[in-house]
Amino acid sequence: MTAKQNWPRQRSFLRKFWNPLVNDWFKDIDPDILPSNATGRQAARAACLIGSDDSRIAAQLSVTTFQELRRSVESLPKVAGVLYEDIDREITYRPKVTMFFQQDSSSVPDYEDPEGGIISFRLIDETSESLTVAKLKSLAREIKTEFAAGNGYLWKKGRIVVSTRNQKIGLPQKIFCLNETEGKEVYQKVFRILDKSYDKDLLNVKTPERKSVTNPTGSKRILGLRVKVKKWRPVVNVRFQYAAIKIHGIVQPIVLVDRSKTYYQAFEYL
Repeated sequence: MTAKQNWPRQRSFLRKFWNPLVNDWFKDIDPDILPSNATGRQAARAACLIGSDDSRIAAQLSVTTFQELRRSVESLPKVAGVLYEDIDREITYRPKVTMFFQQDSSSVPDYEDPEGGIISFRLIDETSESLTVAKLKSLAREIKTEFAAGNGYLWKKGRIVVSTRNQKIGLPQKIFCLNETEGKEVYQKVFRILDKSYDKDLLNVKTPERKSVTNPTGSKRILGLRVKVKKWRPVVNVRFQYAAIKIHGIVQPIVLVDRSKTYYQAFEYL
């Protein structure tokens, strides 16, 4: 029997153990529904499944696609909280959402890396046990509306610090921003995601005397070596890239929204 004649038998065997692995990875999607491009996860699952009429090349492409998807999840930055003795441990282990931002490549000066930013908040009203896939999908839609829609929300960073006086609501502890208005706008968006009424009295604004250092010049000597002066709270615009949630008891973060074209398994993929 030639390799060409033997392929249907190999394909049948391969599909019996490969497709269940893919369906388990995308277990929030009914394995019996027809593949669709309606959402990013359905499209991703369809690209990873081996079809009954697939050629050797098509099957290999499906295998490679799935392996790359899993590898992309494993390369996600670990989102870990810091334990403070004066903060209730119950709050520390609540699900934590982290949104990642990055400077547009077109605005990055030559020979420099793009600036980035992170905004995190907690789901105080949820626990690892109370969260469901349906709730995660709803959360992903809210984040998409507030931060990912259009060209992605542009967070204007700077030296001004807008912080919260009540961490038990789950709000970000502090946000560096260009001015007070920009910082409060970010907090208002998080309030809406958390479905809580905006309360400006929970926020505190601090303006440091030191000016932002966006384009540092010169160097300083450290341990006998000349080191280039670093930026300090630079004025820079960073755009929303993706959001992930860290749930206590699950090792890897779960990607909720992605517009960076990196995490195809996100609930909301733009």
